[in-house]
Amino acid sequence: MAPRSFPFDLESLASALAPLISRHITNAITSALTKQDEELLAKLDELIKVNATLSSSIISANRIQPCEPDISESRLYSTVARMVRTDATVLQEKAIRAVFIGVPHAKTKDSSAKEDYAMVAEVVRESNNRELLEAFESGTISTQLHPSYEVPQRRSRPLKVCFPSKSLRDEFINYVRFNKPSKIKELPHCHIRHDYTQQELSEDRRQRQQAGLMNAQTNQLEYVVRDLRIVKLKSPRVLPKRVSLPNISDDTSGNVSTNISSPPVFKLSSVASSSDRSGSSLHLPL
Repeated sequence: MAPRSFPFDLESLASALAPLISRHITNAITSALTKQDEELLAKLDELIKVNATLSSSIISANRIQPCEPDISESRLYSTVARMVRTDATVLQEKAIRAVFIGVPHAKTKDSSAKEDYAMVAEVVRESNNRELLEAFESGTISTQLHPSYEVPQRRSRPLKVCFPSKSLRDEFINYVRFNKPSKIKELPHCHIRHDYTQQELSEDRRQRQQAGLMNAQTNQLEYVVRDLRIVKLKSPRVLPKRVSLPNISDDTSGNVSTNISSPPVFKLSSVASSSDRSGSSLHLPL
């Protein structure tokens, strides 16, 4: 029996199946993409959370915390402040003091004090300066053994004289320099100056060391230090025995370096005529 044949229209069949197949494929693709998107979104959320956590940690680590006051810094500031106040007080005291250099020791402390008083009294009375006389009689001019009295020795000592003001101190110094009272004339190595600061004392030592080297070369006492300058004496004297360097009888003691450059030398006559008469032109400011 011969097979029966049915009329078959492929185009019609394709047109009928196409919507079904297209819908199935679309649903399958949509389902697959949706699942992947959800997984990706979930992973992205995790990354965002991790990033936020890391950012918060970094910010906390870098945040500058307020510093608590350091006790050591407070102590340092307090120490420096005390030093500044102390230095200011010392400078104020030095500004009203004169110092005789080259005053010999007496046999006892009391006799030294009496001789010091007599030396100052002679200068004040001979000066005929009313303000100096009033200050001396009122007791506002005083002497000070420096350093404190010790057993008499060959070396001379400084004698400090305190005044109520800088102007009176300068009047006193100028009179001594230009008039040389008798008690000071008896001491050939004695001279007067203002009370030096530590920096000025260091410079004075340096100048004395250099003057000593120059005197050793000439083998006579020809150069001396006055007001932080080396001056040449008009009448050189015999160099003291066993002294090749200057006898530093000043406010403090210490070793002196010998590595020194040669400072300018001034004749004593020119210094006295041009500088001392101005009163303070040779003085460094305190």
